[in-house]
Amino acid sequence: MLKKQGFTLMELLIAATIISILLVFATVQYRNSAAETRWNQAKSRLDQLANAVQRAELDYDGIVIQGQMHNSDSPTSCTLNQPGKDPYKLIGCGYLENGMWSDPYFAYYACRGAGDSSTCKNNALACVRGIVGSKLPSAYQSYMYCVWPDDVREYN
Repeated sequence: MLKKQGFTLMELLIAATIISILLVFATVQYRNSAAETRWNQAKSRLDQLANAVQRAELDYDGIVIQGQMHNSDSPTSCTLNQPGKDPYKLIGCGYLENGMWSDPYFAYYACRGAGDSSTCKNNALACVRGIVGSKLPSAYQSYMYCVWPDDVREYN
């Protein structure tokens, strides 16, 4: 009598199919987890930006800071009391760290006095928006999250 050794081709195909289905679920979960981590990091940076805008407003009465946040090439001098609304001046005045604002996934905006509803909500301190075309899931690319002075936070 012949002894059966090893697995049949059908058994191997079924096992490979089950493993591939499990890998698909694991990959999707990993991508969602990575996107959620990036989003939480963006909200943390946004809180830093909103706090910096609010502190600068308290220090320099009547100042308007608005525009997209970016890293500064030479953040050595503090020029917030001079005309201009560019938020990179927050780096030069020591309100923010340089080197963390060039993000391939999200764009950060200082919003005080800004009326552009595509980047900022009305009278918010700061907003963050997902960059369309980045390697984020499409749901995160359309998000906008803003912080107001009374600590109100809102998704859009």
